[in-house]
Amino acid sequence: MRRAAATGTAMVVALGLAATMAIPAVSASATDADSQVSSMIARSQHLTVSRAVEADDVVRDKSSVYYAATRVALGVYGGGALPATPLSVGANMFINPPDLGGGGQAVVQYAMQFVGMVPYIMGGDSPSTGFTCDTFVRFVYAQFGVHLTGNAVAEAAQGTVIPRSEAVAGDLVYYPHQHIGFYDGNGGIVDAPKPGTDVSHRPIWGNPEFIRL
Repeated sequence: MRRAAATGTAMVVALGLAATMAIPAVSASATDADSQVSSMIARSQHLTVSRAVEADDVVRDKSSVYYAATRVALGVYGGGALPATPLSVGANMFINPPDLGGGGQAVVQYAMQFVGMVPYIMGGDSPSTGFTCDTFVRFVYAQFGVHLTGNAVAEAAQGTVIPRSEAVAGDLVYYPHQHIGFYDGNGGIVDAPKPGTDVSHRPIWGNPEFIRL
């Protein structure tokens, strides 16, 4: 009995020693792994940017202009006010001069240059600051020596209502007390629609008035 007990005790002690010796090995391995992971995380999160990149000027392209226009529309600049730095329609945009002898079709061709390039911005009145529907009409016509004043209602009042069947390219498409743009001569309107969009060319909808100056 004593010999059996002694043998059992020896086995328990041996197993205990084996377990005790195994624990530090596992702990050391886990610690090393944790250390390696921490080191990798530290290296991946430690990013450096050169001074040249930090100081590089941002060139506004069409996408950034659209984004800025959306921010203005959402009131980021406060009450729809324009940002201190004027927007740009992009360094690669060349605006062709107006063809002063081309009549109404030349007006449309000039207006079409801004489609998809210049955003609708409250208070904007040029390609570099954006347009609203009335300032777009005013700006384009001004290039042809036609100087309008006021909002869309006032602009329409400075012309004469004509039948739709008589409308030609360069006449105005007017939605009373709502909107104004240029008739393209083929069932479409070139206009500055609303905040968050650009100058567009799209089919006429509903029953607008047609105005000739």
